[in-house]
Amino acid sequence: MYASFSGKKILIFFQVPLDKNITFHKTIAWTILLFTLLHVGSHYFNFNAIGNANSATLIAANLPPTATSYTVAFGTVAGSTGHLLVIVMLIMYSAAMEHIRRKYFEIFWYSHHLFILFFTLLLSHGSGCLIQANGGLTVNETRKKKRNRASHNRGCMYF
Repeated sequence: MYASFSGKKILIFFQVPLDKNITFHKTIAWTILLFTLLHVGSHYFNFNAIGNANSATLIAANLPPTATSYTVAFGTVAGSTGHLLVIVMLIMYSAAMEHIRRKYFEIFWYSHHLFILFFTLLLSHGSGCLIQANGGLTVNETRKKKRNRASHNRGCMYF
């Protein structure tokens, strides 16, 4: 595939099927699924580590000493919305399978309208780590503080 800029042809090493919108949509969906599985698997690995940790390790990780894997997985905004996101994805992906989509198109159509709920949950899922109080520090002071690993707030589930 070639792209032309100022009359010069440049070889593009990858192909993005922008003219095939359904193929592009499916490619993005499978990519989202792959990275979701990696993301969720990493969190469950961490939940297992939290369940086996002692109170000193939990305090060092900026978690309450009484934290359990269940309270972190379901008792936080990120945990509860993450589980709901997986359920919504399961419904949407299941209804998008070809044999269901062809035989029961209405199920596919209405389940794909769950994207509104999906994006609402996605925005609230990530808000716990993006919106943090900086203690009245300026932007430069906050950057300096975050560079110092000893004073860096490593947990973003509790703030």
